[in-house]
Amino acid sequence: MDPSASDFTQSTQLSSSSSPSVGLHGRPLPGLIDGIEDTQIMTQSLARDQSSSASGDEMEESYSMSQTSVRKRDRKKRKRLADSLRIASKRKSEDVEEKRLRLLSNSDRNAIRRSQETPQVKINRLRKINENMFSKRSSSTAEEQEKRRDCERDRIRDKRSTEPEDVRKMRSRAVAQRSCAVKAQETIAQTLARRSADLARKAKSSGALLGIAASNHRPMAHYLGRMNQECSFCKAQYFKVETTKQGKFNSCCMGGAVKLEQKPIPLALKKLFLTNKDSKNKDLWKEAKNFKENCRQYNNSLAMA
Repeated sequence: MDPSASDFTQSTQLSSSSSPSVGLHGRPLPGLIDGIEDTQIMTQSLARDQSSSASGDEMEESYSMSQTSVRKRDRKKRKRLADSLRIASKRKSEDVEEKRLRLLSNSDRNAIRRSQETPQVKINRLRKINENMFSKRSSSTAEEQEKRRDCERDRIRDKRSTEPEDVRKMRSRAVAQRSCAVKAQETIAQTLARRSADLARKAKSSGALLGIAASNHRPMAHYLGRMNQECSFCKAQYFKVETTKQGKFNSCCMGGAVKLEQKPIPLALKKLFLTNKDSKNKDLWKEAKNFKENCRQYNNSLAMA
C-alpha cells in the first residue's frame, strides 16, 4: 500500500474526528452539534404544540357544554312560563266550589309536608318567608299597605265567624298564653312602649267608632222631669213636656184610635217566666233558665217569623 495514501486516510479520519461537520454554507448540521440539547428543544416544542392543541380542545368542549346549558335553561324557562299560563287559565275558569276544594287539597298537602320537616328545615323555611314578606312590605306604598291590612282583617273576621266554640276557646287560650309569655320577658322600656301603643290604638279606635261622642263637647243638661203622665186611653206613660197644646199625649194610640187586644199569655211561656230554681221540676228549671238567659236572642230571631 502506498504510504502517501495511508497518510491521507489517517489525516482524513483525524480531520473528521477533530472538526465538526458543516453544511453547504458552512453552517453546522443540526443533530450532530450538541445533539442532546437539540433533542430537548424539539421535545419541548412538541409538548407545547400538544398542550396548545389540548387547551384548544378543552375550550371548544367547555364552549359546547356552555351552549348546551344555555339551551337547557331556556327550555326550562319556556316550560315554566307555559305551565304558569296554563294554570292561570285553569284557575280563572274554576267556580267557587272547585276553588275551595283546590285550596283545601293544597292545605292538606302542605300540612303533611310540613309535619315531616326537620327543625332546621322549618327554621330555614320560616326565615325565608319572613325575609320575603319584609322585602315585599318595605317596597309597597301606603295605599297598598292599607289595602293589605283591610283584606287581612276581613279574612280573619270571616275565618273566626265560622269557627266552632271549642276552637274559639282554644285559640283564645293560646293567644292569652303566648301574650303572657311575651310580657314576662319584656324589659321595663318595652312594657312602657307597649302600654303607650295600646292607649294610642284604643283612643284612635274609640274616636273612629264613637265620633262626636268621643270628643270633649259636653252639651248642657236638660231635665225633663218625671215620667208620670198617663194616656187616658191606653194608659201609656210619658213626660209632661211631651203633651200637646191641649195637654194631651196622642203619639201612643192616636187618641184611642189604635186598640191592641190583650191576649192571654200561653201557659208554657208563663211557666218559663215564672219557674225558679226552687221548683221541683228540675228539667223545667233548666229550660226556664236557658230561656231567661237567651230571651233577647229568641225575641230577635222570632220577631219577623
